[in-house]
Amino acid sequence: HKINHFLGHVGGDDFVLILYSYNFGRLIKDIFDEFNLKIKNFYAYEDIKNGFLYEKNRFGRLEKYKILSLSVGIVTNKYKNITSVDDIYKYSAIAKKEAKKLNGNSLYVI
Repeated sequence: HKINHFLGHVGGDDFVLILYSYNFGRLIKDIFDEFNLKIKNFYAYEDIKNGFLYEKNRFGRLEKYKILSLSVGIVTNKYKNITSVDDIYKYSAIAKKEAKKLNGNSLYVI
C-alpha cells in the first residue's frame, strides 16, 4: 500500500502536510502526544510544571515565555470547493491565525 502524503517546510516555524484522507484526527492526536512527550526534554521540570519560564530577551531584559506548543491549522475540501492554490493559501492563513489564538497545543479546522 503506497502512502501519498507530503510534508514540507514553508519557512520559519511553518510547515505544510498534505494528506490524501479526511481521517486526520488520530494523526493529529499522535503528533500532539509525541510533541508533549519530547518537549519536556528541552525545559526544566519547574518550567514545565509552571507552564512558562523567565528568560532574557534580545535586549537583555527578563521576559516571561510560554512553553513551546503546536498550533495546527487544517484546510479541508470536504465541505467547501477549493479550486486553486490561492484558495489553499487564503484558508491556510486563516486556519493558522485562528489556531495561534488558542492556548497550548491547538487545532483549528476550516
